[in-house]
Amino acid sequence: MGQVPDLSRLTHDDIAALAGGRCDRPFDILGPHEGWLTACAFYGFMWDASDKPLHKGVQALVRDLNHLCRKDAEPDGFRWIATDPAQSAFAWIRRGDAGDPPVVVACTLTPVPRPGFRIGVPQAGPWREAINTDAQVYGSSGMGNLGGVMARDKPQDGQPASMGITLPPLSAVILVAGKDGEGEDG
Repeated sequence: MGQVPDLSRLTHDDIAALAGGRCDRPFDILGPHEGWLTACAFYGFMWDASDKPLHKGVQALVRDLNHLCRKDAEPDGFRWIATDPAQSAFAWIRRGDAGDPPVVVACTLTPVPRPGFRIGVPQAGPWREAINTDAQVYGSSGMGNLGGVMARDKPQDGQPASMGITLPPLSAVILVAGKDGEGEDG
């Protein structure tokens, strides 16, 4: 079997010439057979890692995200609602099929918590925190919105209602409209 390649020696031109980069075939640089064997050896040692708490957290997050993605609709259901470059925070609305509740996704890309981050939403009432990547179940700190937020009839971001949410550091929060939340007024 060949040696593991030093990918740091690849230039931009080398990567650009691969038409798709190395991500879709990371071990092909060794050749078709050696690459496959290296990949098997590389991933084979990880089988026992699924019992570790952080790995269980990532598995739970992927499971929950896949559940939401199954209900995802066409790109015309996407709309930006808030961008705040100064706080490295942004939010958008996803709409599914008719009858599906709207979903708001809010993210921050800094290690600074953003309590009270205000966003416009399409309807007042309860919003359930469906996913919070900082939740303890995903192996993180547990900072968040106590399960949900109440939106008020206060227009913002071109939407008829708004709510203040807590954005944990380096996280994404997904809220679903019309579900009873346990959180505080937003």
